[in-house]
Amino acid sequence: MTPMRVTLLARHYPPAVSGGARRPFLLAQALRAEGIAVNVVAPSLPEGEPGLAVPHPHRDPPTAPPSPPTWRDAARELLLWPDPDIRWSMRAAHAATALPTPTWIITTSPPESLHAAGAWLKHRTGARWAMDFRDHWLERPHRRERARWWRKTGEAMLARRWLAAADLVIAVDPVIAAELTALGARNAQVVPHGAPPPVAPASLPGDTINVVHTGAIALSDPDCGIEAMLEPFAAALRIMAPRRLHLAGRHTARARPPTAASPASAFCVD
Repeated sequence: MTPMRVTLLARHYPPAVSGGARRPFLLAQALRAEGIAVNVVAPSLPEGEPGLAVPHPHRDPPTAPPSPPTWRDAARELLLWPDPDIRWSMRAAHAATALPTPTWIITTSPPESLHAAGAWLKHRTGARWAMDFRDHWLERPHRRERARWWRKTGEAMLARRWLAAADLVIAVDPVIAAELTALGARNAQVVPHGAPPPVAPASLPGDTINVVHTGAIALSDPDCGIEAMLEPFAAALRIMAPRRLHLAGRHTARARPPTAASPASAFCVD
């Protein structure tokens, strides 16, 4: 019996640090635990990871405030669909043809352009294809240009075409699955985030209620601000027992002024 082989394409993967890197990494680990050979194609790979590293000029999200948009930024938004990563995604797809022919291809988004790579590889290799979605595509898009009606209409057409071609559609939660179903996915499956092996418990103060937030905010979604978390926490401090908010993760420089200005700032620990 021929062993199952998987080619996994991911824009975010360790040693890059992000929530988006953890899901494909843990997925690859889980598949290997079942005896499946997994080759990963990503901008960089951990030492000893089977697969190919296809360098990306901006592997890690920037932590500095964004620069003023230029005409080149506007041109990229207008011409590169479904997102500017389409050029890297197709380079990754072409590089993947050097790997052993897979039984399955898995593409995980964002960026959604990786699904263009998956559709191309499915046609090229004859492998089955699974589309994995960690986030919204059109209902609550991170990319501002998708708010324009013509862009949203065009990308919805792309989504329907790729979802119809896929052999399996996976979503991180029922909310994302519902959006995919509305776009034409057949029987989208919910596969929540996996969990890494347990680690030693953190040493937290014992004289207060501890609230721990892990991960990034604006690094994952530039339109999200830390205020949405600080405001209810500050309100709770006024009416409830002493508590401390622990921010465990990478945050942009833009998150520090609102944190310092919040009534909760004295109770926040980086």
